[in-house]
Parts: sequence; structure tokens; C-alpha cells
Amino acid sequence: MEKILYTPVEAARVLGIGRSKIYELMGGGALPSVRIGACRRISDAALRAFVVELTESQPDAGRLDVRPALSLVRRR
Repeated sequence: MEKILYTPVEAARVLGIGRSKIYELMGGGALPSVRIGACRRISDAALRAFVVELTESQPDAGRLDVRPALSLVRRR
């Protein structure tokens, strides 16, 4: 069975950011979470939606600018 809920520490590892940043994102509402008793969990869907939102809000996200490398190749 695939994991559907992550602890903040696990979510931080998945996104490659720090635990404190995860708590900041949750607190600010940018990363939705659920409470189970005293525990906070972030759903797989919330993590994926967060990444999609980031890439859509940054026009150049996910694109590699190869123009500098191409100019080096052309000089040779």
C-alpha cells in the first residue's frame, strides 16, 4: 500500500526542504495538513498540489536555460 500521509519531517525530506519550512508553510496555509489527535500529517495529494502550484506560479520553473551553454558550443 502506498503511503498517503506524511509527518512534517517526512514531507520535508520528500520536498528537500527543512522541517521548519514545512511548519511555516503549514502555518501560513500554503501547505494544507490534517490533525489526527495531537499529530499533524500532510497528504500525498497536498504535497503534489503544492509542487504543481509552485511550478505554475514560476514561469521558468522546471525549465533549463541552455542558451549560455549553446553560446559556448558555437564559439568552438
